[in-house]
Amino acid sequence: MKVLTAHVPLPLAAQIDDYSARMDRSRGWIVKQALEDWVAKQEQHQQGFAEASMPFTYNTGAAKAVETLKTLRETTTLGPVPWQELRDAGRK
Repeated sequence: MKVLTAHVPLPLAAQIDDYSARMDRSRGWIVKQALEDWVAKQEQHQQGFAEASMPFTYNTGAAKAVETLKTLRETTTLGPVPWQELRDAGRK
C-alpha cells in the first residue's frame, strides 16, 4: 500500500465525512473507492479512444461471417462474394 495525500475543498470533505458516517466506512475507504472508479472510467475512455482512432474494424459477428465466406469461396463454387455489401453490413 501507498499513502496519497490530497487537498480537497471543505464542502467536499464535509460530504465525504457525511457519507463515511452514514455508511459506517472510513474516509480512506470512500476515497479509495472513488479513485478506483475514476481509474476504471479513464481506462474505458482510453480504450474507446483507441478503438475510435482505428480506420475501420468489423464487429465480431461480421468478421466471422467474412471469414466463413472466404473459406467457403475457396473450398466450394459459390460464385462471387458481395464484399462491398459485407463491408457495409459490418459498419452497422
